[in-house]
Amino acid sequence: MKNNDGVSVIKKDSKFSFLDNPFTRLDKNMMTAQGLRNLEAQFGQQTKLVLDIMIFIGTRYKSNFFGMLNFTLDDISKGIKTEKATLCKRFELPKGTKNYPEIDGVKLVSVLDYTLWMMKTRSWNYSSPVYDYVNDGVQKLQIKDVKLLESISYNFNRKNHEAKSYEIRINNNLPSILASNFWGMNHEDYFELGAKNNKSLHIQALHVNMSAKKQSAQNNDKDNPLLITTVDDLCDAALINMDQRPTDRKKVVTRLLDKLKTKTNLNFEYRYFSKTIHKEDYWVELKFDNALLNDSNEVTFLFILHKECLSFYLKNYNKDSKKVDTGQFQKWMSKEGIDTNEKIRIIKAAYKAVFTNKPQPTDDECIKFILEGAGRDTYIPQDDISISQQKPLVSNP
Repeated sequence: MKNNDGVSVIKKDSKFSFLDNPFTRLDKNMMTAQGLRNLEAQFGQQTKLVLDIMIFIGTRYKSNFFGMLNFTLDDISKGIKTEKATLCKRFELPKGTKNYPEIDGVKLVSVLDYTLWMMKTRSWNYSSPVYDYVNDGVQKLQIKDVKLLESISYNFNRKNHEAKSYEIRINNNLPSILASNFWGMNHEDYFELGAKNNKSLHIQALHVNMSAKKQSAQNNDKDNPLLITTVDDLCDAALINMDQRPTDRKKVVTRLLDKLKTKTNLNFEYRYFSKTIHKEDYWVELKFDNALLNDSNEVTFLFILHKECLSFYLKNYNKDSKKVDTGQFQKWMSKEGIDTNEKIRIIKAAYKAVFTNKPQPTDDECIKFILEGAGRDTYIPQDDISISQQKPLVSNP
C-alpha cells in the first residue's frame, strides 16, 4: 500500500502504522550549510532533484531500512511531487559534453535517468575537522567523498527505451547513517515548498538546514531551544549567491525565514542583532519550540532493528573478516527466503522493546512488513540494464 506521495507504507490498522508519519531522515552532514554547498558543487543544476531523491529515499527507509529500493516512475513522481513529464524530459547536456551515457545500447537521456546516473558516478564531497593541529595552530581538514548510490538497475521497454521501473542500492554506509547518524525533517513541508522549477531550491535547502538547526538547539537545551548563527551561514544553507551585497543577502534571508515561519511546522522565531555597537546586525538568533521532528517509537524501533540485523549478519557471515562488507549486508537484508525466521525474531524483539504492552506482530505480519518494505509491489520485470565508505564525521549545522 502507498500513500499519496507514492511511498510504500503500512496500513493504518497494522501494528506497524507508527511508521506512517510525515517525517523523513537525512545524513547529518548533508543537512549542514557546507554539506548543501558541496552537494551543489557536485551536481549543479540537478541539485534540487538530487536532494529530492535523497529525501524520497529517507522517507521510504522507514519501511525499507536495508537499502534496496524498487520504484516506478509513477512512485517517484508522486513521492517528490514532480510531474512525470518533467522527469521524462530530455536532459540538456552541459557545455562540453557531447554524448549521453549509454548502457548496453540504451542511452540515458531523460532528466531522471541522467540524474540517477550522476548520483552513481559522481561523489558528494564534504570536509570535516580532524582536530589535529600542525604548524602555528593550522587546522587539518579531511575531505570525505561519498557515492550516493552504489548501483542502479533500469528495467526498460526496449521498443521505446522507456524505463518501466528502477531498483537502486544506496551507499553502503547509508543504512547505518540513517539508523543512528541522522536528523529528521518534515518531508510534507519540504515538498509543499517546491515549485515546478529550480527557484524553490533556495527555500527547500534552507528548510533542510533549519530542521537540522532546530534539532541541534533541542539537543543543547530541550526546554529552551536557541541557536545563534549568521546571515552568511543561512545564505550558504539556502544556496544563495554570495556575490550579492550583505544588505541584499539579508533581505533574501528575511524573505525566506518569513516564508518558513508561515508555511512549515518548524515553529520558530528569529531576530537580528549585532555583537558590537558599531557593527551591522548580521547575527541571527533562532528560537524554536520543543516539538520534535521525528517519532521516538520509530527511531528506537529502526535503530534496534538495524543493530540486531547487523549483529546477526556479522556473527554468521562476516566472522572471519576484519572489515564489515556493508554491501553484502544490504544484499542479505533484501534477499527473500534467507534466514527468514531470524529476521522475524529480530523484528519481534525490536517491536517488543518499543511496545512492551501491545500485542506482538504475528509471523505473517512480520513477513508482510519485510516484503512491503522491499517495495516488491512496484517491481515490473523487464530487460535489466544495470550500472554496476567510511564512518561519518559531522560538522555544525
